[in-house]
Amino acid sequence: LDEIIVTARKVEERLLDVPLTITAYTSAAIESAGVVGLKDLAISTPGLFTSSALGSRSSDRIAIRGISAVAGTSGFAGIFIDGVYVPSSFAQGIEVSNIERIEVLKGPQSALFGRATLSGAINYVTKRPTEQWEGKASASVGEYSHYEFSGLVSGPISDTLTFIGSART
Repeated sequence: LDEIIVTARKVEERLLDVPLTITAYTSAAIESAGVVGLKDLAISTPGLFTSSALGSRSSDRIAIRGISAVAGTSGFAGIFIDGVYVPSSFAQGIEVSNIERIEVLKGPQSALFGRATLSGAINYVTKRPTEQWEGKASASVGEYSHYEFSGLVSGPISDTLTFIGSART
């Protein structure tokens, strides 16, 4: 089995060595589970729940271990991309094709992240650009005019500069 490295305490550690309650997903696990958004992540993660008003992402509410915010407050479960806070209204739009891993921390030990983390935190860790060209594309089509396309490209621009780019529509 591959070791999963997490950064829940702001340093890289093996998941087995961290004394916190963490559910971590590697990029392979994210892809095989078909996770494309926060609602899919909640289905796969014990103790993580999401709800929103019909047709509105601006009212997404996240609950970890049953603790949720009341309407009009910032919440008790924070969402972070590489340790930087993201409002929950933008969380559904996070592109997961460029994610190396997702860490779901449960409990008050996630307070190290700071803002809105009383019940826990969700940290998306992005992939780093590669030295060789690589890319990935996927498409899905469904009923009621549903379609989705996503792609990722990474590679060198020069001897000292690399880039990574992804998109989903």
